[in-house]
Amino acid sequence: MKAPGVREKENIDDLKGDKISRLIVKYAVPSIVGTIVIGLYTVITTIYIAYGPGLGECAVGAMSVCMPLTLIGSALCVLTGGGAATRISIALGNNDKQMAYTLLGNAFILSFILFTLLNIFTLVFINPILSIIGATDDNISYAKDFMIIYLPLVVFLMLSFSLNNVIRASGHPKKAMTVMLLILIFNIVLVPYFVFVLQWGMKGVAAAYSISGIISFIPTMHHFLKKDSDFPLLFKYMKLQRKALKSILDIGLSPFLVQFTAAFVAMIINNRLKVYGGMSAITAYGVAYPITILFIFTLSGLSQGVQPIIGYNYGANRIDMVLKTFKITVSIGVVIGIFGLLLSLFFSSFLVGIYSTSPEITSQAILCLKIILIGLPLSGFQMVTNTLFQSIGSTKKAFYLSITRQLVFLVPAAFIFPLIWGVTGVWYSIPVSDSLSTLLAIAILFLQLRSFKNVPK
Repeated sequence: MKAPGVREKENIDDLKGDKISRLIVKYAVPSIVGTIVIGLYTVITTIYIAYGPGLGECAVGAMSVCMPLTLIGSALCVLTGGGAATRISIALGNNDKQMAYTLLGNAFILSFILFTLLNIFTLVFINPILSIIGATDDNISYAKDFMIIYLPLVVFLMLSFSLNNVIRASGHPKKAMTVMLLILIFNIVLVPYFVFVLQWGMKGVAAAYSISGIISFIPTMHHFLKKDSDFPLLFKYMKLQRKALKSILDIGLSPFLVQFTAAFVAMIINNRLKVYGGMSAITAYGVAYPITILFIFTLSGLSQGVQPIIGYNYGANRIDMVLKTFKITVSIGVVIGIFGLLLSLFFSSFLVGIYSTSPEITSQAILCLKIILIGLPLSGFQMVTNTLFQSIGSTKKAFYLSITRQLVFLVPAAFIFPLIWGVTGVWYSIPVSDSLSTLLAIAILFLQLRSFKNVPK
């Protein structure tokens, strides 16, 4: 096995010697590229669906309905792959190869079991589930066509996403990014072929997703199963062990709950849109969502990229460098947010026009985009602040902020505001919850900054 200590030493020397601004560029750019790839996956597919034969805007709305279910799958990836990746990094750093192998084997089996159970449950109760999360008479057939093809084979895609975290954690970030790029490339090629040439409709979109997942699964498993693998997946370590499972779940549970809550909130939003605006409102949200997600994923990549910089400097008791990194990153995050907000204000007609030609849907989507991105600069601040707490070990604060924004602020607002403003009230609930959670983040950050003063020099 390649010595993990060598890579770690290189990283430590790098983090210790380079300028903060240079480190932010070096670490954040690859991270942003990786997250934007996932965002483009959604954006490009939505464009194909909008103009596909027999598809169009109802099908775009159907993808919005399916979004909570795909988010739950992503949450399971974080639970298993994210939790295992962190523990494996620690085990490799301690040169405990047997524990690393055990964690990998348990993560693989646990992922397979959870994804399979989720898929079976969803397929059995597909009609009531789609109705509950916002499907209408106009789009439920599109959503069902997608899910019944997507679900049986999505286990390969989810395993790829889950194990991608482990590949990155075991010292192969470029390979991890390459696998993600493979998914995007094959999706870009397969979706238009199935939709425009074969005219398979939503089933074609789902088939492209599934095949892309299988294709990405092949190099992922090859990485772990090849003879000269420096971190092999061994059959004898695939027996579930309570200690390994607890170790994985202890780390993965918090981010899992955050993402699962996001899926729950997406269900609430779709349901409220169904009640107050019907199919046109859900479709408008489906048009605005892929535009929004590009900026959110960019901010997420920025935040993930600076985690090792903040964590290292905090561990080295270089609080001044922690604060400098935080200030620079917050500034970048806010600038990205302002840029996204300005685009929505001045170019919303062009952006929405890429997906919709219906005057009714277009006008609603423009209004939706302008309102929900009002809080984007605040999101830049929140996400970087959350990263600060995670990087210094205050995961409870980060978890509390995320859950508070979604459950305490957003969900009640999504039920109350429509009583006053109708469907527009659903849009308003998003920036209002961003504003309230930002105030909370500022208060907690203030207390954290005060505690930094008490850290021994």
